[in-house]
Amino acid sequence: MADDDVVILNQPHNLTRRESSGGKARYTVEVKSEPLIHTFDPKALGGVVAAAIAEELRRQVKAISKTASAATQRARAVAAKAFAAGKPWATKAYSGGRIGPMAPNTSDRAWNDSGRFAAGIAAQAKDDEWKINIPANRLDETQLRDGAAGVQRMWRDLVSLVPAFENTALLFQEKGVRDAVEQSLQGMIVKAKETRDQLLEARARQAINLFRSTLQAFRFLVAAA
Repeated sequence: MADDDVVILNQPHNLTRRESSGGKARYTVEVKSEPLIHTFDPKALGGVVAAAIAEELRRQVKAISKTASAATQRARAVAAKAFAAGKPWATKAYSGGRIGPMAPNTSDRAWNDSGRFAAGIAAQAKDDEWKINIPANRLDETQLRDGAAGVQRMWRDLVSLVPAFENTALLFQEKGVRDAVEQSLQGMIVKAKETRDQLLEARARQAINLFRSTLQAFRFLVAAA
């Protein structure tokens, strides 16, 4: 682990595909940090921020207003009947994991069929990044006629509706995420005072000021674009 660990600034990235030894594919989104100052444990800093990132992405998915295509809505209706009847293929598609079963066809909006996709978005702090996990059965190659190409097609549709999945800098314009970063840094200041670590406190205050100024600069660039 590098010494420069504070998880604050981020840049756009791509969807990553990983395959287990058993051949199961999983897609993840990684939010990498730009190191700013020293001596902070990124996991301690990133835990609160990771939760805020996941919550913000869940909120944005639930807020999608685009109506699903007629073909998709017909497929959802078929899946709902199959799920109610306990058909194995429908049970597999709409069950499993920590979320448990969620019935399909509860909404006519894109990416909001059963609610499993939004509910299953999770994030965790890992060294110098936050890793965002997307429910595996929503981006499942085996359930799409065009396989891996279908995953990429769906991903393009998703990021067109929720750009923050791809341009993660947008997340740091959201109040909940901004507050989480500042809360983490303020926590470091409190910890430094308790241990009488003046250098740690000074660096935490420096990070807060840099974070605020960076946000102001980013807002200016967005407004000018």
